[in-house]
Amino acid sequence: MSYSPPTPQWQLRQVVKTLERIASEIVDQRFVDAIQSHANDLTQLAETITPAARPDMLTPAQASVLSFIRQWTAQHGRAPTRKEIGDKFGYSSPNAAQGHVRALERKGYLTLTGGARGIRVNKRSSLIEGQQP
Repeated sequence: MSYSPPTPQWQLRQVVKTLERIASEIVDQRFVDAIQSHANDLTQLAETITPAARPDMLTPAQASVLSFIRQWTAQHGRAPTRKEIGDKFGYSSPNAAQGHVRALERKGYLTLTGGARGIRVNKRSSLIEGQQP
């Protein structure tokens, strides 16, 4: 199991818990009100933060290409060519498909073995079936 750093939302919630604990120990109501107001602001902020994309997460286009490669391979018993990928998605050049294929390889979803049909889907890609970034 790999280490996953805490999300900004989790970190802000920890700060809110700390503020609430501090507020419970303060006698002067003015300070309690101010602390609770800040805690409310931080809670709202935590819900609006979009976490940074992880380097291994797929863009919608990459997820579509990977899904197509998986389906094509299951149906035909071999991987599609870059041209076949490009035709499916309306790319004017196989280079666009190649860019997505190389990104999927960098992220660990595919292994390229050379040749026109040299694409192998890695086992980890089955974990993302149906999952969008």
